[in-house]
Amino acid sequence: MKSKTRITASIILAVIFILTLVGTAGASTSGQATVTSITGDSSFTVAPVAMLQLPGQTTTSSGLVVPSGFPLGEKQFEGKGVLVSGLSYGTAKACFPISAVNQGWGGKVGYWDGSVWKLLDTTISTPQESATSSACANISNNGTYALITWVVDASKLVVTKTKLPECSFAGDYVFNTNYGYVSDAGGIYLGIDTPEIVPFGSTVTYKIIHVDPDWDGKILSGMTGSTIVQSIYTTNRAWFSKDILTFNTSHGPDLTARFTFIALNCSVDLDFDAYDWGG
Repeated sequence: MKSKTRITASIILAVIFILTLVGTAGASTSGQATVTSITGDSSFTVAPVAMLQLPGQTTTSSGLVVPSGFPLGEKQFEGKGVLVSGLSYGTAKACFPISAVNQGWGGKVGYWDGSVWKLLDTTISTPQESATSSACANISNNGTYALITWVVDASKLVVTKTKLPECSFAGDYVFNTNYGYVSDAGGIYLGIDTPEIVPFGSTVTYKIIHVDPDWDGKILSGMTGSTIVQSIYTTNRAWFSKDILTFNTSHGPDLTARFTFIALNCSVDLDFDAYDWGG
């Protein structure tokens, strides 16, 4: 059976939490950004900025909020930004949590100068036995800062070869209901909804493990993928928009993909019906 499917989406609703602190924003245990004084002025104000409220953004047709000024889909925001004000002189350090560094992801702290996002010199470090790294940059201006991420080493986007235990929620997945194909101007890719037990911002990977042997084509790209759990159309989802599926025929095969939830150390095997690329 051939089917062409988009995951059902609803209107984006944003709930914005504003917390004002002086000298430092956030706390490492909460996974939020921190801004601390290095030299000079140590009395300044920092407020979190929800992703949907960041300036200089655009939304792809599949609902992903991404920074403008870059090729669509090449880079994305990770987590909340911060608004710094009252910094009169000197420098401070802005640090953002960044996930999936060991799966090939990287990025830089971005500064919105009023018209474009400028990528700052950024140092990424990972504490021992931690799944989350820290991306830090020195800043000296008031304004909005955010972490902008992208794949820096595609060779690391590989699912572990050892099959993990099946996730407890595996039986909840229904094709075309809470997982399936997503289609936008960039092409088609896989997408799944994630239950509350899967941490927001955590890494999900996939690997196509079975292809219908009667299909006479070949998958040219998209055999593996990696992304993080984001809120897309008010639902937590793992959409693999950077891992476009392409075939050498007008339609793809029936296939099975294994999704691995890194934070939970478990996996789910899901069947996909053939995708009719030609309509």
